[in-house]
Amino acid sequence: MQMHKVETSFFADKYKFEPNINQYVTLEENDQFKFFTIYNDWELIGYAGYWLYKHQHCDIVIASQDGIYLKKEYRKRGHGKQLIEFIDQVLCAFCVEFVTAAAPIKSELNHLYTKQGYDVVDQQFFKRT
Repeated sequence: MQMHKVETSFFADKYKFEPNINQYVTLEENDQFKFFTIYNDWELIGYAGYWLYKHQHCDIVIASQDGIYLKKEYRKRGHGKQLIEFIDQVLCAFCVEFVTAAAPIKSELNHLYTKQGYDVVDQQFFKRT
């Protein structure tokens, strides 16, 4: 997880990396969070997490990506595609109707998501205060 933070976090230089593991576990126990992993033999090579919630304006279930990471040496070899396809299938089984995903602007994930049928809908803006 440390490499994921270094590579992708907009806040890396300002905040200490301290995931609230108990919160993730509690939410997962209540079907409000799903954590996925991908292995090569016994080596953990990637993971992704998604928040599950009912949309506040209409009666649909949405999964919102919390984060996704694949070790650099396993990228562009089909593992990311395999992980996203598996996640989409599992989320569908949980009656998720829409999935939101985010990727840094210059990330190769953007191309992978569009190949998997995701549409670019919004841009996110961050401002430090």
